[in-house]
Amino acid sequence: MRFLLILAFFSVICSANVIQNYIDEASKLKLSEKKQWHILLHMLDDKSEIRDKNFFYAKDGFKNPQEELEATIRAFYQSIESVEIPKDFLEADEEVKVIAKSRQKEDYHALCRFKARFRFLNDFLDFKDLPFVKCKEYEENLKYINPKSATIIFPTAFMGSPASMFGHTMLLLNSDFKSRLLSFAVNFSAQVDSSKENPLKFAFKGIFGGYSGQYSILPYYEKLKEYQDMESRDIWEIDLNFSQLEVLKIFEHIWELRDIKISYFYLNKNCSYNLFWLLEIARPSINLHQYFFYQVNPPETLFAMQKEKIVLDVRYRPSKQNKILFYEKKLDFKSLMLAKKIAMGEIVSLSSQKDIVDILDLSAELSEFYFIKQRLKYEQYITIAHHIASLRSKLGKPSNFKLKSPISILDANQGARFETFLISKNNLSGMGISFRLAYHSIDDNDVGYLRGSQIEFLKGSVFLDASKQGFEQVQINEAKIFSLSSFGMIGALFQPISFRIQTGFDRSFMKDALAYYMSGGVGMAYALNDFLYSYYLLEPIFYISEAPRMTLGNSLGIVFQSPRDIKMVFEYQNRLYKKDNGSIFSLSFSYRIVRNLDLFYQLQAYFFIKEKERVDQLAGVRIYF
Repeated sequence: MRFLLILAFFSVICSANVIQNYIDEASKLKLSEKKQWHILLHMLDDKSEIRDKNFFYAKDGFKNPQEELEATIRAFYQSIESVEIPKDFLEADEEVKVIAKSRQKEDYHALCRFKARFRFLNDFLDFKDLPFVKCKEYEENLKYINPKSATIIFPTAFMGSPASMFGHTMLLLNSDFKSRLLSFAVNFSAQVDSSKENPLKFAFKGIFGGYSGQYSILPYYEKLKEYQDMESRDIWEIDLNFSQLEVLKIFEHIWELRDIKISYFYLNKNCSYNLFWLLEIARPSINLHQYFFYQVNPPETLFAMQKEKIVLDVRYRPSKQNKILFYEKKLDFKSLMLAKKIAMGEIVSLSSQKDIVDILDLSAELSEFYFIKQRLKYEQYITIAHHIASLRSKLGKPSNFKLKSPISILDANQGARFETFLISKNNLSGMGISFRLAYHSIDDNDVGYLRGSQIEFLKGSVFLDASKQGFEQVQINEAKIFSLSSFGMIGALFQPISFRIQTGFDRSFMKDALAYYMSGGVGMAYALNDFLYSYYLLEPIFYISEAPRMTLGNSLGIVFQSPRDIKMVFEYQNRLYKKDNGSIFSLSFSYRIVRNLDLFYQLQAYFFIKEKERVDQLAGVRIYF
């Protein structure tokens, strides 16, 4: 017995010496100062963005990379018996895991929990005499997910949710499955049900960090069902040129982040930003963080990946709604109504009808769409789908479905915009500049963006009035705080409501003076063809010009977008005041020279009873960045 105690004592002493030797070697090599170690800890400026205590072994590990490195090495040599399973992990959401969560101590040992840390440190230190640990849970998940390559998934903007107005990004881990739909998607999101949350509360807490975020892993087909079908969002799949080893490193780090809570900020520390860490783990030579310092929106992250040269290929998946709209363009009105009736369960005769194949294919898409939107109950949908499939099976060869892919999102202009221009106001000339923080307006080129949508934050415009002297020369032309517009096209099968909400300061109320305004209106839009659409809005407007006032605006607009280069917007707005009325004619023209560089011309003519007409003209250059 005494011999065994002595042996155990010397074994502990030897183990401590071994550990200390590795710590000394790590210090000599300055491993805690290396970029890859900081990425593993999600550190910028020597402080981690993660505060969850379960992510660190050292008490000050979130701000002391050397202490965390030493504590991690000690944890690698910890005995299995002394491992404690964090209670938070066992109570965490099962969505984070693909296979049932383990309750074995071995699976929570540092050698199993922190695979990416071990890979990095072992490359330099070549650890020996480590405890024998079976990482059963990790191995089962790795085998099941089987990551081989990586793809960025970008669902386009969804105007029905404040959290999705800029789009979204996920990371797809492709496996050996014949269909990538069976692969798994890595998602980072705020831990909140936005459909049940008060919109104002959700926006406030999202902007100021009131929610925690978390990584999750789900089958790709489930996320497609949510984005592509339920929310009618097109999907861009952007393949990355990562090797299988680099993709394995991503999976190892995702494993380290399971059940870890991370602060979520809607404007910067969001779904897109938190994918940067995974990509930089895979390839430390890239630096995606360098392109962002005040806000991160999903499309901009795609442009950053493009600049870092990690994009291999781009694919397009149309939403279910766009598939249906394809048939709407292809079939006549009578055929569309027949398809709609079949989709809702009516029995109709098709014996003398042309385009039977297209009608049945459309009815199949429509019935599923109505079920997703809860216009059909499950039992109804199953009966209808079976009836359509039975009719369709007798017609042999499928229809030649060819939905043209739009121009790639990677060809779009970036969101921030700077303008320099010459301005003419009633024959008095000057020059000015304009800046917009984000993101896209109706008068911007639509390539890569959702047609008929506008989301603008913090747009300001100033000019020098040559007719005045001193400080009075500098005039604020516009100071837009926020603008959101959605012009959904009315057709035979869909009748969306168009709307526009905006607030800020401009010079459009009765006289050439800056006034605060807030407006919100609804209306309708109609596509004349693939390049031209019109809209009408009824807009009550509250404004303050010397005193608070109200006016009612009637706006009629026409928008033209060529396939690539030319964008024209014409709008007539009639404003009914209490005793007066006025009209505003607006014309905007832009020509895209190359990506992120446009020439533009704008004209605004104001006609008010109490003031002589006023005409403002601007011409200049737009730079997007």
